[in-house]
Amino acid sequence: MAGLDWRHNRDFMAKWRRTKNRVQFTSSNSEMTWTFKHFWPAFGPCGVEWVRRFLGTAFPDWAFPSHSCSDLEVRLWPARLGNRRFAPSRARQGQLTRYVLDVREDAVSHLSGHGREDALKNLPVKLAANCKVWEGDTEPDVVIRLARNLLVLIEAKRYSPIETHTRYDSARNQVIRNLDIAFAMARRAGIDRAAVVVVGPSTRDGCCLWDLVHRYRGDPVAVKHDLLLRGPRDDVSDQLAAFMARSLGALSWDEVAALSAMPRIPR
Repeated sequence: MAGLDWRHNRDFMAKWRRTKNRVQFTSSNSEMTWTFKHFWPAFGPCGVEWVRRFLGTAFPDWAFPSHSCSDLEVRLWPARLGNRRFAPSRARQGQLTRYVLDVREDAVSHLSGHGREDALKNLPVKLAANCKVWEGDTEPDVVIRLARNLLVLIEAKRYSPIETHTRYDSARNQVIRNLDIAFAMARRAGIDRAAVVVVGPSTRDGCCLWDLVHRYRGDPVAVKHDLLLRGPRDDVSDQLAAFMARSLGALSWDEVAALSAMPRIPR
């Protein structure tokens, strides 16, 4: 049965109730949250139909028949899916640790004594010898799950730019990171397929977000290049990169607004 999980959105929903239908949005994920809330009346068929059209617009080549959404689950700002965190795969964590240790060693290999100690203290990446460096968990704005058939992570950007780096990796942008984690989570949860939908500004010229989407969509070579940029991984293959390139959807806020104006579906 379709359902919507509000446990991770209590503060926003309290504000939403206070302001009725008029919300002063302070972030794009708040607006995305309100959009899903607004088009999920009493968990009824109108909300299910809206989500089906949302996915169909993001992935026009995919089929989303009504029966495929009969077991639909939507979560807002979730930290977990069941008992599983939205964390990078072990292969990614190992890749990152090796990369950071290599950067550290290259920076101080020619030094000794106090000079080496001072250089270590001043490194942008500060870590003790042989320690592990972990990439933190991701908290998607919205997660859609169609039983064991499909897992979709939604990243909404309107009032803030896309993140182009993480704490330890200056080349790990938010789009490739979400793709990587979506597929890792699907494998851990036993879900057949994963996808990422990016919702961004209506003006696409000169926008870093849309440049990244254009780079990855339909181009497995670019996806694989950025996944392996910091070193080899045993969980990345040509087949996986091809799946990821086909599994990146994108909508502008104007397209979301057009979906929001759709006629109500009879109950």
